[in-house]
Amino acid sequence: MLWTKDCILYLHKSIKYSDIHPDVINSWAKKIGFTIANELDDFKDKKFKMRFILIEIPNKNIKSRSKVPDEKEISSWIFKYKAVTLLLDWFLECLFRYRFVRISSEFLPAMKLNEDILEFIKMNESLFDIKC
Repeated sequence: MLWTKDCILYLHKSIKYSDIHPDVINSWAKKIGFTIANELDDFKDKKFKMRFILIEIPNKNIKSRSKVPDEKEISSWIFKYKAVTLLLDWFLECLFRYRFVRISSEFLPAMKLNEDILEFIKMNESLFDIKC
């Protein structure tokens, strides 16, 4: 797919314990054209224009077996890998609509993004609702 051809996606270990099996997510991501990163260091490849880390925040009634990243860790990923961390719901919404969905605060797990961050990571600003 053209809309995902320059994108790389990393599935955080919290996805392993989501309601949707990670192999299903991985399979769909590949089918629509995402490159799947095996580790975060794969993000250092300069050919990718968009880098996304997907996480899942477990249901409050279920004891999580995986630590969800905090704001400090998510910030470090922005600066080290130039990657944006998003909730799995964003990816599912993109699948359902067969296009990128505008990224708003409901899809951001811990921190808001601003123009300076987007400029630093060199991502297309039109994909983000930075007023969130």
